[in-house]
Amino acid sequence: MFNATTYAELTERLRQRYGTRDQQEKFRLELRFRQKKPTESLQELASAVEKLTRLAYPFTDTATRSILARDGFIDALEDHQLRSNIRQQDPTTLVQRSH
Repeated sequence: MFNATTYAELTERLRQRYGTRDQQEKFRLELRFRQKKPTESLQELASAVEKLTRLAYPFTDTATRSILARDGFIDALEDHQLRSNIRQQDPTTLVQRSH
C-alpha cells in the first residue's frame, strides 16, 4: 500500500540519504584528491574510492559512476609506472583494475 508522505517529509528523507549539494561537492573534492595510503591495500583503496564515488555522484547512472570510480582509483595511485600500466590494460571497471 502507498504510504502518503508530504513533500517536506520526502525531501528530508532524501537529504538524509543523499546529503546536500554541499556535501556532494565535498565528496567530489575528496575523490579528486584521494591518494593511496602507504599501508592501504589496492582492495581497500578500491572500496574507499567506490564509496566516495557513490557519495559524490548519488544520482548518476551506474555505468557513469563506474567510469568515475575507475578513473579515481587510477588517479589515487602514487606510482606513475603502475598508473601507466593499468591505463594500458584498459580495463572497463574498477574491479578489474584492483585485482
